[in-house]
Amino acid sequence: MLLREVLVEEPHKYRPGSKERGISWTKIAEHLQESGMKVTQRSAREKFDKLYQDFKKREKEESRASGVDVEYDEIYQALTNIHDQILDWQEQQQGKEESEKATAEEMRKRATEKLSETKRRTSTEDEENSDGTCATPKKRKSHTSVTELLERSIERKASEQAEQQLNNKRELELRAEELRQQQQFQAMLLQQQQQFQQQQQHFQQQQQGMNMAMLNTLAEIVKKFN
Repeated sequence: MLLREVLVEEPHKYRPGSKERGISWTKIAEHLQESGMKVTQRSAREKFDKLYQDFKKREKEESRASGVDVEYDEIYQALTNIHDQILDWQEQQQGKEESEKATAEEMRKRATEKLSETKRRTSTEDEENSDGTCATPKKRKSHTSVTELLERSIERKASEQAEQQLNNKRELELRAEELRQQQQFQAMLLQQQQQFQQQQQHFQQQQQGMNMAMLNTLAEIVKKFN
């Protein structure tokens, strides 16, 4: 069962130590577990490695003997098929590496040719310039004078001062607006306090009038009883 799963999944077609090969062996272990076998990815891989190493060792030592049982025939045939798959994969990898190597060599060759052409063209231009035939005039380097530097510094400082003055003006206007709003708020509170005091005085006067009226009424009642 292990060899059949290896034939189906073909973990050997992935690079050793790669994530893909690990996933392939995990699938093999899961399929064996579903069949009731107590295996892990590692145990399945180690079991196959041992079988495959024994197979290659026997292939070197002697040819397959006759008269073996059916189980051995099936195992041997499965290992033979796996061995063929591995050889095919190795051959493909080798061809791929050789192709990549050839491509890299061709790219290096082209780069070397371009570099040689550039050097040759540069050498030719230098020779022509030395003869004075096709000399390209060199640009003069611009030098900034001390006066220009001072002028730029003065302009920058003036611009900074103007910006600072504008910021100070804005800040003063903002503080003035805040002070004005604060004064308005205080005036409103004072007005409300005065209104409240007036209402309190009016209420007290009404209360006093009611009290006087009640006293006069009581006095009239007392006079009647007397």
